[in-house]
Amino acid sequence: MSLVPDYQSESDSEPDGTLALVQTSTVSVVGASTGQTALATLQEYRKTQKTYNKPAGPANPFDPLGPDRVRKNIITGRMDKEVFDNATFEDNYRMFRRFGETTGPSEAAEMDDLEVEKKRKAQREEEKTVAKKLKSGRHGRGDSSVLDGEGAYKGPWASYGKEEPSSSSSSSSFEYTSEEGEDEDDEKEQMEMVAPAMVAAVPKPTIPAGPKEWTEFVGTQEYDYLGRTYMHVPQDLEVNLRKEPGSQETFVPKRKIHTWAGHSGGVNALRFFPYSGHLLLSCGNDTAIKLWDCHRNNREQLRVYHGHAKAVKDVAFNGVRGQLGGGTQFLSASYDKTIKLWDTETGKVIQRYTDLGRKSSGARAARAMANCVKFSPEADKQAEFLSGMSDNTILQWDTRLPPADAVVQTYDHHLGPVNSITFVDEDRRFMTTSDDKSVRVWDWQINVPIKFIADPTQHAMPTVALHPSGKFVAAQSMDNRVLVFGALDKSKFRQNRRKEFHGHACAGYPIQVAFSPDGKYLMSGDAHGYAFFWDWKTCALKAKLQVSGGSGGTSEGSVVTCIAAHPQESSKVAVAGKDSVITYWD
Repeated sequence: MSLVPDYQSESDSEPDGTLALVQTSTVSVVGASTGQTALATLQEYRKTQKTYNKPAGPANPFDPLGPDRVRKNIITGRMDKEVFDNATFEDNYRMFRRFGETTGPSEAAEMDDLEVEKKRKAQREEEKTVAKKLKSGRHGRGDSSVLDGEGAYKGPWASYGKEEPSSSSSSSSFEYTSEEGEDEDDEKEQMEMVAPAMVAAVPKPTIPAGPKEWTEFVGTQEYDYLGRTYMHVPQDLEVNLRKEPGSQETFVPKRKIHTWAGHSGGVNALRFFPYSGHLLLSCGNDTAIKLWDCHRNNREQLRVYHGHAKAVKDVAFNGVRGQLGGGTQFLSASYDKTIKLWDTETGKVIQRYTDLGRKSSGARAARAMANCVKFSPEADKQAEFLSGMSDNTILQWDTRLPPADAVVQTYDHHLGPVNSITFVDEDRRFMTTSDDKSVRVWDWQINVPIKFIADPTQHAMPTVALHPSGKFVAAQSMDNRVLVFGALDKSKFRQNRRKEFHGHACAGYPIQVAFSPDGKYLMSGDAHGYAFFWDWKTCALKAKLQVSGGSGGTSEGSVVTCIAAHPQESSKVAVAGKDSVITYWD
């Protein structure tokens, strides 16, 4: 019989691309009973299998490496999978560390067993030599009856290396020269006998006095005759603090009636107690948070909260908008990249959030700082709050969950640090401003903004205030203007270009804006120490009060950054700034 002729390979094809048949060598089998002839025929057939199994067809003229090149399956070349056990990997790893060479799993299987065993034996001998050398240079174990000083018992903790000469004979008598087969049970038994005495001899570490977070009541009387704290809304005043805010007409203040001093380095935020306003919360660059009385006991300071390592940037009370009973807790955001949840009455820290930042590949990225915090004003979401972060995100937290799992949603469409968060459209949505000079409106728990407001003439807007009617928001712009945007879905959240407020200087400072309780006046601080009051309807400037700086200078200490209107009084306003003094006006 003769073997079937093979087609020529692609490299030998004719220039015109036609196939050429070439007769290959023929192997004749004479006498099927002859075993050697059959074996030769089989070997020759196996040699020609590669030729017969080559694909037929013209060669690829654009293939520089020919048809037999190995195709890539990774970026840098080709990688084939190998299956081997852990013991094989460990052997090859140790061999590479000791000798600088190793073999692949498939090569190791074909490698001569004697050669492999030889290398492994050399490796074990070298390891034993190194171990003996280390043990021979170990320091003395010492005397087990001596706990301190020269010759003290070291046991298994004795270090390696040259031992300094010592005149103590006890140390040399207990020189540790361990042999390879030393019994370790004897050493463990000695340690069990000596350990109690050694533990008793170690001095206990001194615990620093005072906890990391602490509070102090500094008022004259913490409880009244009925055992109630300052959380109780007083009812024996000339003004009714339980009526609906904004139900009476308000006026522009004219004179300063009180001064609160206690902060240092400047005040960053002022927040009246929700609904009633009988308390005032402030935070500053001195890392402290302070609570002040606005009506009783000569308006004294009531409590101070300590717990942040750096300046506190923002604070926010909890509570349902338009309902009495909030203010039991408050949030604080600090430059130390932490957010803390406090109990207003006791000063206890309920929760600490220190792992701030965006999620990346299932883990937190570098820690970020919270620029602002805001509780949800809806009744069914009182356990949740939002924080505007310096890493361009807004984080939604749930205080009922552990701090590590408290972030339940991340809003990450801003291109710069988030500066303000304001709940709008009957508290169903919230509006955010950022250093990217844009305004975005979000639905709750949906990481897609429903409205994006940006204009080439817009500047960054660090603070925003909601009008008491809920229809508009006023945004402090860094170009010395206060802009107005619609706050309802039916108004399409667009800018109201017919309403702009001018006259003050705010460029370069995050100056707060606020409304009077009835929405009649808009107020703002100023970089020159003034407090400005505009008529909301006409945008006309109604008053300009000098509250800091004396002569209206432009020094850093005269900047007025915080202003807040009392929710129940007709004309009372609290103002503070870089001079660290909080003034109360009527």
